[in-house]
Amino acid sequence: METYNFEFNKIEENIRGLDTFDKKEKYLISLLARAEIISKKTDYLNDELGIISKIKFMLDDIKYGIKKLEEDIKKIPDVRDKIICIEVRLRELNKRIKDLKGTLQYDAIRGGYEDTLKWDQHIDRLKSYKKVYYENLEYWKTNIDIVILYAPRNIEPKEYEEPELKPSEKIKWLGTEVQLVYLFTELVKQNLISSDSFSVYGKGYKIIAKMFQKKNGTGYNNKQLAQTYQNLGANKEGKPINPQKLDYIIKETQKKE
Repeated sequence: METYNFEFNKIEENIRGLDTFDKKEKYLISLLARAEIISKKTDYLNDELGIISKIKFMLDDIKYGIKKLEEDIKKIPDVRDKIICIEVRLRELNKRIKDLKGTLQYDAIRGGYEDTLKWDQHIDRLKSYKKVYYENLEYWKTNIDIVILYAPRNIEPKEYEEPELKPSEKIKWLGTEVQLVYLFTELVKQNLISSDSFSVYGKGYKIIAKMFQKKNGTGYNNKQLAQTYQNLGANKEGKPINPQKLDYIIKETQKKE
């Protein structure tokens, strides 16, 4: 067993060696999965070491941290899409905090005071991120009118755009719209699709609308897809009805990495 993989100093060293937040998040997700499997089968990585909790703390800090948010916003050129990005991330952060509060209640019943205290401190840190999220959201909402008002009036030649695909050329999706949005969202979350080339906050929906059509032959609207994503995020489970086939596809794809 490669025990050095779970030494905290080694984990931090490995993270520092990764140059993007996506790579860091993918590394921690993979490490957490292995750690949880090992902890169920052996006494190694028991609760006293707290390695699993620390990995979860680090994963939250990478995923919801301010630097990650700022990096994501910089990649988005349109102010409206920046606002959507922050709103979606804020909704995800609120859900994470709510879930963690449930963990606290469970630990309090078990009498795990020390572990409860650690999670309580972690929640306070996430709440501090939440405050900065709101500040960023307020900034972009306040400035959106200014950006539009002072936008350049001169008309420049448009870049070449590929013509719209004919209905017969589009991929016919036989599932529901929610399932399609969920599939691509999960592929991005699991780093099976690069978030640089497919952002669920902006151009990703435009790509889906351009390439896919419904089973009745009608097209998708990228704004409606974005709304579907937000509705999915508000779902307690964050999953559509009957997600088993989609989860299986994602799981099998991960095995082939």
